[in-house]
Amino acid sequence: MKFKHIVEHPFFTDSKLSNGVQLADRCDYNVYRTFRQLDFNYTCFVRLLPRFYNSQQTDPLKLDGLKVFRDDSELVDFARKGWAEFKTKQPALL
Repeated sequence: MKFKHIVEHPFFTDSKLSNGVQLADRCDYNVYRTFRQLDFNYTCFVRLLPRFYNSQQTDPLKLDGLKVFRDDSELVDFARKGWAEFKTKQPALL
């Protein structure tokens, strides 16, 4: 796997000190909750989903901006199925 963007010196701060960190925490929680409860239709996640990077160049069902680690995780199939269903039901949001 190739990484194009790596933060060499990560910066950690209390989220109370930065609106950007609070926003990132909120987005992160919504992705976490979706995968924790296996609910791809979680309202807050669905609102975020169109904002994920999606090149649509090679495979229209591939969501480039969301990577589930380990390739053998059962969550990989959950994400692929959920993304395919989302694109079918709500193509106007993309």
